[in-house]
Amino acid sequence: MPPGQSGRNGYARRSGAEERPARRHRVWHGPFARRAVHAVTPAASSPDRLAGQAGQARVARWAGQNGAVHTEAAEPEPEPEVRTISSRFVYADNWTRLRKDEIERSDGFKGTYAVVERDNFALIVPAERGGFHLVEEYRHPLGRRGWSFPQGSFPKGAAGGTSEELARTELAQETGLRAGRLHRLGTLAVAHGMSSQYGEHWLATELTQGEPDLEPEELGLRHQWVPREDFEAMARDGRIVDTSTLAAYALLLMAERRGEVTLP
Repeated sequence: MPPGQSGRNGYARRSGAEERPARRHRVWHGPFARRAVHAVTPAASSPDRLAGQAGQARVARWAGQNGAVHTEAAEPEPEPEVRTISSRFVYADNWTRLRKDEIERSDGFKGTYAVVERDNFALIVPAERGGFHLVEEYRHPLGRRGWSFPQGSFPKGAAGGTSEELARTELAQETGLRAGRLHRLGTLAVAHGMSSQYGEHWLATELTQGEPDLEPEELGLRHQWVPREDFEAMARDGRIVDTSTLAAYALLLMAERRGEVTLP
């Protein structure tokens, strides 16, 4: 059961509490044309709420590169299986927002659901010479250092841009590498039972080395190239425990199987 959730399927039963009227509007959940209907109480229309919506709108611009534009009338969206009655933030900082939703399921069951909101991110698989470039840094929640592919999101307050622009920026900042070519591998939800965050995964090739430009939060980060067989060994022995890194590798394997990419 994910942290912050309780009860069946993550719902906490609610009893005796008076429901507040809510107004409905659409917000973007996930970067790629995934819309959900939310009901928001006046209390939820806070600066933090608006900041969260701005972040969603910024990443929604990524959606424009994922398919053709259709001009015919859109089909009506189906009613959501879980209706949001009200929503409010209970915690927010520069990176994370914890949202508490009062919800009602299609069977009439009411409860609460805690949702972790974080800005969507780009992950880069930098490949050359039969191996990959990895980064290692200390991960406070785990109390240990760990290896992963470079990844990150736009800093708070930044103008933002496309997912490809973010991928190039993160790769250069963390490793100093510049990619002559990027191939999109796919988009995945990070923790679909507790978070609305998505990651877009890219393969970077035709690499040239430059100087990294680490952020203050990345103090102690180091970068190393490893052969492909060493990468797989690191995943087996626990040196790599980042699920997004292993998910990106799975997407890469499928792209290779389809003949879409050939690693240098």
